[in-house]
Amino acid sequence: MKNTEYNDPGKFLEATRRALEANEPLHGLMLGISLRLVEKPVHDGTRPYLATIASGGELDLISIMTPPRKLQIASLRGEQVRSVQLLASKLHTGGWNVPAAIAEEGLAKRFASEWTKLTSARSEEGMRQRIYELRAVEFRDYPNGRFRAATMDDIGRVEAWTNAFQEECFGSIGPEECAAKAKSMIENGKLHFWEDRSPVAMAGLTRSTKRGVSISYVYTPPEFRRNGYASALVASLSRLALEGGKEFCTLYTDLSNPTSNSIYQRVGYRAVADVIDVTFSSEIG
Repeated sequence: MKNTEYNDPGKFLEATRRALEANEPLHGLMLGISLRLVEKPVHDGTRPYLATIASGGELDLISIMTPPRKLQIASLRGEQVRSVQLLASKLHTGGWNVPAAIAEEGLAKRFASEWTKLTSARSEEGMRQRIYELRAVEFRDYPNGRFRAATMDDIGRVEAWTNAFQEECFGSIGPEECAAKAKSMIENGKLHFWEDRSPVAMAGLTRSTKRGVSISYVYTPPEFRRNGYASALVASLSRLALEGGKEFCTLYTDLSNPTSNSIYQRVGYRAVADVIDVTFSSEIG
C-alpha cells in the first residue's frame, strides 16, 4: 500500500482525474476544487493537503484539504479500513490539523474513529447531506415571474442573501468573503434570480467541469418561501446549464430539510449518495 502526497496540484490532478471523472456526480466537489487549485495553488494563504493511497497499481483513496476547511475523502474501492488508517496516520505525523471531514457515511465514521484514537480529539457528527444529479429537467409548474441573470446593480442584495445563505447552511464566513463571492459570481455570469416584480430567489453555478456543473447558493428569503420560486429558479438554471453543453448538474442538500429535497426531486434531480460531516475538537494528544 503506497501513500503519495503532492505539493503540485497539477500532478495531483493528473494522478486522480480519471478516477474522479469516472463517478463525477459523486466526486465533483473534489474534482472542482482540484481544478481550481491548479489555477491558484495557494488557497487562503495556506498549502493544501493532497494525497492518494494505492495498492496493486490502483487508487484506493483520494483525499484533499484546503485549510482551514474540512478534509474530503473519496474511497474508490469500499471503506478501505487499512487505507483510512494510513491516511489518518500520515496526517497526524505530518502535523496537519483536521477541523472536520466529509465523506460517505461509513468512510467518514471510519476516519473519525482512527483520528480520535491518534489525537485524543473528540468527534461529533454534523450535517447529513444528499448529493443529487440531474440530466433532464422535468419541472413544469412555473409560478409568476421570470428568470434573469444578476448584475452589479444587484450587488447589495446578493451580498446580503449570500451571507444569509451561509448563516443558514454553514454558519457565517464573514462579510468580506461573502462580498468577494457575490462580486465574483455576478462578474462571471454565474448568479441568477427568479424575479416576481423584484428578486425573490437566488441560485448560482459553481465548480464547472467539462461535463458537469454544480448548483449552489440556492436562497429564498423567508417572506417569499412556499411560492415555488426556488423550484422555478433551479429548474431554469439547470436547463440553462444543460442547453449550454453540460451533460449533468449536481447539488447538495441538507437531509434535515425535507422541503428542499422534495423541491429538487420535482425538478428532476435523482439521489446519488449521502455524505456526512464529522467535526473534531482541538487536538490535545
